[in-house]
Amino acid sequence: MNERKRIKIAGSAGPGVRGGSARTRHARVLAVVMISFFLALTFFVTAPLSYAAAEKPIVLKLSSFLPETGTEGKMGRWWGSEVEKRTNGRVKVQYYFAESLVKTMDSLGAVSSGIADVQFFAPGYFPTQLPLSGGPDLIYQTRSNWVFAKAYNEMAHSFPPFVKMLKDNNILLMSSLPASEVVLLSAKPVKTLADIKGKKVRAMGLMNNAMKSLGATPVAMPLPEVYEALERGTIDAVTGLPYHLVVAFKLQEAAKHLVNPGIGCYASGGYFINLKTWAKLPDDIKQIIAKINDEFPDVAANMSNEQLKQTTETLLKAKVDIYSLPPDEVAKWKAILVPGVYDDWTKQMEAKGLPGKETLAKYQELIKKYIFSGIVLLCILALMTSEVVFRYAFNMPILGTVEISSYLLVIFGFTGMAYTQSQRAHIEIDLITMKLSPRTKHILRIVSLLLSLAAFALITWQTSLAFWKSWEIQEVRWGALPLPVWPVKFVIAFGSLVLCLQFVVDVIEELKKPYAERPQDPTAGAI
Repeated sequence: MNERKRIKIAGSAGPGVRGGSARTRHARVLAVVMISFFLALTFFVTAPLSYAAAEKPIVLKLSSFLPETGTEGKMGRWWGSEVEKRTNGRVKVQYYFAESLVKTMDSLGAVSSGIADVQFFAPGYFPTQLPLSGGPDLIYQTRSNWVFAKAYNEMAHSFPPFVKMLKDNNILLMSSLPASEVVLLSAKPVKTLADIKGKKVRAMGLMNNAMKSLGATPVAMPLPEVYEALERGTIDAVTGLPYHLVVAFKLQEAAKHLVNPGIGCYASGGYFINLKTWAKLPDDIKQIIAKINDEFPDVAANMSNEQLKQTTETLLKAKVDIYSLPPDEVAKWKAILVPGVYDDWTKQMEAKGLPGKETLAKYQELIKKYIFSGIVLLCILALMTSEVVFRYAFNMPILGTVEISSYLLVIFGFTGMAYTQSQRAHIEIDLITMKLSPRTKHILRIVSLLLSLAAFALITWQTSLAFWKSWEIQEVRWGALPLPVWPVKFVIAFGSLVLCLQFVVDVIEELKKPYAERPQDPTAGAI
């Protein structure tokens, strides 16, 4: 009996022992799986870095006729340092400022031929090669340097005639630079129309004709030559001169009278890259640079506005007389300048078979777009700031702030999704795909687009049902400010629908031809 019990007990222990060994095996398998996972993750994270370290750096020569001390030079440094940092050293930038590589009037030829990979220049210096750039260079269009740069950038990448003009010169715009308002610097005061008549005024581009209209004698001259010309009396005044560049070229030493005629920002300048250089860059580096280009106007506008304060302080210390034309005098100048300059330019373009009127209309449309977006964002910021101040300083919260701001955020977010997709500006994570072949990337992009289309088709369907139900019951959001809910739900459904249509367009474009046969656009993804 005891023996039987011992046998039974021993037998019952057997399965327990076997169970313990099974758990051990499971634990070992789990440990192996976890270790393999972390090893794989480590490989995918570090492989691009080790690959980048083994790569021979790509060297880009960046050149500018302007000195490094101004916003243009500082932004060139910023752009180059960001490219080097974000590519983990795979791209190195060499700098050539103040005409150290090429002279001002050779800037376009230098970047077009590849002497410089990236070059800063003002298109207004080259009206023959870049005729349509005269549209954004027309006066009295905007006084905001940020609006000016954003509109110019979009024009250069979305308006077909403008895109073709740049391609024909083998260049691509990285970003326009938000220049400050254009001023007139003179040896003697210029405060009325009578004061400028008979004066020899350095001008550029279309301002030559403008100076003639005002009774002055225009003198074509690049900025680096202006200082000596003012000293010698070869010219009496200089325009086509952004305010912050007065100090950059030390012109306050040569002339002591500065007037802001109120003609706004028009002397466009920007950093351009050689098209062949751009085409040779790896796709992941193009995406990195495109992101930097997109940030460029915002960073430059802040830097330029800060430099304006320093410029004013320097001018006042140098005893420069700073004067702004009063509104009635601005109106007199504008009445003379606008009809002549605008009509002359559009007629010149149309005579050459170029879409002058269309170019001007498109640019003015973009100006209005960015002015409107800036006003809306300013209103939201003002509303939120006022709410914080009144709530914490006076214990008086502004009714409806949360409701209004949340509605506006939804509206802006969903109405902009399709456009953002069309520009391929949504955030993409390429940690793994950056190492894949172009054909594999092409296939994965189609799959990704189809999955996104399916997801947002479902979202469109569900939000449409939600909108219809909200409309039927006239749903209202209860709170400090009761607002109808159905308009917001409609915007969500409509924005999702338009995004679906954009996905369809993208899929069709990808499926048109096999990847290997599809011609590559060297300008794709620049911004």
